[in-house]
Amino acid sequence: MRPISLIVIVGALVFACASLASWAPDASAHANQLRALPAPDDELDVAPERVIVWFTEPIEPRFSTISVLNSAGADMTTGDTVVDPTEPQAMWRGLAPLERGTYTVVWRNVSTIDGHRVVGSYLFSVGEPLGAGTAVEATGQPLLQSPADPFIRWVAYVA
Repeated sequence: MRPISLIVIVGALVFACASLASWAPDASAHANQLRALPAPDDELDVAPERVIVWFTEPIEPRFSTISVLNSAGADMTTGDTVVDPTEPQAMWRGLAPLERGTYTVVWRNVSTIDGHRVVGSYLFSVGEPLGAGTAVEATGQPLLQSPADPFIRWVAYVA
């Protein structure tokens, strides 16, 4: 084989790989919050009966939950968190009767697409301006779940 034809073949392969990579669909970066009811920073006159959160990817019901905390840190939710089987990107949870105050919605989910756990939170208020009460701070999501996490991820990527 002549050197010029080897260069042409390698160049064609590089071009083909680059073309295929540009046609690949965009990958989501976890099941992040898309929207919610009540919405973040809502100032409501009437307390909602439940909280609904929609995400950018379908979520795993067994590992996903919503909590709504009052300014004292008490959980104001009732029943279990429900992932809608007809809309697997949404989950909701019922609320106990809410008094005037600021509330923190804390949610946790695991995507059925990439298997990553995501935690998030936002505030809303009932009957008063937002922030009039003390908001409860949600703990942050650690970068690594365990010391073995990077190795497990690389094995999964290679597989």
